[in-house]
Amino acid sequence: MSGPGAPPRPRPPREQVARWLAGGWLLEHRQGYRFSPELELLPAFFGPGEPQGRVVELGSGNGALLFAAASQGPTTSQLLGLERQPQLVRLATANARLRGSAARTRFVLADIRQPPLAAGVADWVLLNPPFYPAGWGRESRTPERHRSTHELAGGLGDFLATTGRVLRPGGRAVVVYGPERLAELLGELPAAGLWPRRLRLVVHRPRGTLARLFLEAVRLPPAGTAGLPAPLRTVGLQVDTVELDYAAARDGLDL
Repeated sequence: MSGPGAPPRPRPPREQVARWLAGGWLLEHRQGYRFSPELELLPAFFGPGEPQGRVVELGSGNGALLFAAASQGPTTSQLLGLERQPQLVRLATANARLRGSAARTRFVLADIRQPPLAAGVADWVLLNPPFYPAGWGRESRTPERHRSTHELAGGLGDFLATTGRVLRPGGRAVVVYGPERLAELLGELPAAGLWPRRLRLVVHRPRGTLARLFLEAVRLPPAGTAGLPAPLRTVGLQVDTVELDYAAARDGLDL
């Protein structure tokens, strides 16, 4: 939440709104996709000094997930976002300048199914795939929101396949997703060469409903090399929950 000593709130054009996220301001399109308060809990999901190295987000939108994840990591990390909506690439680039990270951040217009990246170049991959298949759930009349929430240009399997290709062996992915598709998410990981390590479920107070999940997965070595690392064989999937007072969190984002 913003407070004393925070940078002054920007005054964007009328079609944009400024909201506070993970230590800095973030611009969004007023009639476009808006990040949900659960992202404020994401930095605590990472360990000290994480994520570091080359961090790539697939479907980066206005950069909210990438900036939240990197807010407590080292400033030497290189951040790259791939996004298919040009107006969001422009907005994310403006947000990088606003948050003082333009020198190490780049957003590129790209289809995540054909990423302009070589295999194994990323240390971390972040993804918040659309929750809904085309034609499922409530579809927004706003094109930007509809394209962000529904699988109109690649589904969960496409996002995970690309994650597996661009991650180096031992690299890690963090998925932000809807809990209603957890079984599908876990079922798709092996085909992408990914192994689940940690799962955090976000519960909304006071109703006690599951709202989001954060999942960390590791890129396994290629088949026929070293096999499954010993720590992964013995520890198993670690699962925990965290609660969020949704109404209070929304107020704290200066909506």
